[in-house]
Amino acid sequence: MRNKGQLSCLFSYCQVFVERELSRFYQLSKKYQYKDIRYSYFEKLSSVGNSEQVDEIMLDYLIYDEYDNSAVTKICDEYFARVLC
Repeated sequence: MRNKGQLSCLFSYCQVFVERELSRFYQLSKKYQYKDIRYSYFEKLSSVGNSEQVDEIMLDYLIYDEYDNSAVTKICDEYFARVLC
């Protein structure tokens, strides 16, 4: 991707047209540690709706992520609060 805007557009495209493919972009969010890209990815992912696949990605982030991004952590926490209620 040339810039963050293109990546954000790709996430949006996948959310609208190919929701099941959005989780595959988790590997990209691991590779590109830009905070705003990761935030955009997790924001889109949390809006897809709950599924086992989304749960696994969110949990993997909370457990294994080595980069401090409190905004993404908040998205994951809010996702689980919503799903578990």
